[in-house]
Amino acid sequence: AAAQGFFKQQGVYVEVAWYEPKALDDAFESGEVDFRFDFVASAVRMVMNGEDVKLVMETDWSHGGDKILAKKGKGFRSYIGSKIGTYRDNPAMTYFLSVFLAKQKLSLSDFQLVEKDAGDLLQAFINEELDFMICFDPLTIDAVKKGNGKVVATSSQFPGIMPEGMMAKAKTLAAIPEEDVVKIIKAWVRAVEWTHQKGNWPAYAKILNEKNFPDRGKFNDSKLRALLASVRIHDTKALLARNKDNGGATRYMADLKDFLSKTDGLDKDFDPKDILDNKAILKA
Repeated sequence: AAAQGFFKQQGVYVEVAWYEPKALDDAFESGEVDFRFDFVASAVRMVMNGEDVKLVMETDWSHGGDKILAKKGKGFRSYIGSKIGTYRDNPAMTYFLSVFLAKQKLSLSDFQLVEKDAGDLLQAFINEELDFMICFDPLTIDAVKKGNGKVVATSSQFPGIMPEGMMAKAKTLAAIPEEDVVKIIKAWVRAVEWTHQKGNWPAYAKILNEKNFPDRGKFNDSKLRALLASVRIHDTKALLARNKDNGGATRYMADLKDFLSKTDGLDKDFDPKDILDNKAILKA
């Protein structure tokens, strides 16, 4: 949306910046960042930490981009009592892991959860310090090639297990005119439509290589398309279905709450309906 000037066309100035997860937390807390795109579960986590955060819209979900990896040649039972590495200690990760482990007749309590920055997590896996981890593309490529790893599950096997969206602090959202938030959402919707329009692929691929994966070198078209397939970005119909009252985003947070309650992770009670502020997207 920024690269194609869609925010400008709507008459709003938006600066898009990339942050590592911990740096994003700091920038969001300090007010350096007004809106953040993150796991919906991150909004839940912040609310449980006592912050007044609103989910403005769910935008997409991981569809294979997040993967659970193990070392080749080992059965799941052999990991009991060992460490599971994760790039964030976040309900999004633990929920995905828990659903997967349940299918193996295991639970999170059978393991030790270890959080590391994504780069350190990958290196620990390659260095045999971890036998089991959850990570994301494209780092998983190196985990398989250099770390003797195998993919044992992906988020695509559990559709909607890791939704993402745009969120803001309630006080920040209240200070921004609602019509400007509507314009930001319209620019987002226009950008999603543009990515699917015939003839736009060369420009889209250039944006992805230069803006999304600048430190990975240039991916060829087939690799870029594979990476894109690992995320399901909602079209307009899905966007409305997920963000309407009692829609998919609200139901996901309710399911997450139930999971947290059953695993002693519900640090503070919350109402999913209070977290979703969908006024702007319903007007967009």
